[in-house]
Amino acid sequence: MYLGLGNLTRSQNKTQQAINYYKQAEKSPSSTVKIQAQLNHLNLLVETQQWQLAQAMWNPILEQLNKLPATSSNIYARINLAQSLICLKQPNLTKEESNSPIVQQCIASSKNKNLQNTIQNPKLVLSEANVSKIQNSNIPEWSDIDKLLITASEQAQTLQDKRAAAYALGYRGAVYQQQNLPEADTFTRQALNLAINAKSPDIAYRWQWQLGRIAKSQKDFDRAISTYTDAFKNLQSLRGDLVATNPDIQFSFRESVEPVYRELVDLLLKRKTTQSQISS
Repeated sequence: MYLGLGNLTRSQNKTQQAINYYKQAEKSPSSTVKIQAQLNHLNLLVETQQWQLAQAMWNPILEQLNKLPATSSNIYARINLAQSLICLKQPNLTKEESNSPIVQQCIASSKNKNLQNTIQNPKLVLSEANVSKIQNSNIPEWSDIDKLLITASEQAQTLQDKRAAAYALGYRGAVYQQQNLPEADTFTRQALNLAINAKSPDIAYRWQWQLGRIAKSQKDFDRAISTYTDAFKNLQSLRGDLVATNPDIQFSFRESVEPVYRELVDLLLKRKTTQSQISS
């Protein structure tokens, strides 16, 4: 009950009220409910840039996850935690390190929040000038996040859960995108193949977009345009299916399509400019 109330008040931008409900849900005797409440609580802290509180919370959650058996819900809990940890590193990322759509998702989420209205104690929010103060705090290393995702990937393979495995490998690609583009490309391609085999375009477009970002970073603009185009086509198809069943979803889905479309158009314009310069 408290978990559902937390999710409801969160959707209404009532941040402190949602946190209070999540704290109540964390007392549940059900390990599944407890972990989900903690993950939602952590994600909300990160989303509203309450960095110090989030830094204190993630490691105890990881310790609990390591004690739980390999189930589909626990695999997705690991992936959920990985997303929050990637976002927790966001204030320390340079512009060049923000290439993954997963990281961009963190930035977009924080920009879309009216933080002064939703956070009970605005002093907990760090301005850009104060970001340096958390450099030596309890921020996870990329290797910590990768280990978390390796376990999720291995467990998904054991359970033959292709969707979960596709997510885990794709997130590993996002982690390696910060440090090793060839490895990022390998993991992301593996994730995309799993998503395609699982007939999951809702996952496939993410990794097509990520492959496009990787190709763009490698200056392989033709491959980048090809994978961006595939991602956009998948999104268009998904939008048609979802809007047909729920017209209210159109606005939020447009927010997902827009950056892919914008970046694709930018690549096409750059290629056209380059071709014009060569022919002139």
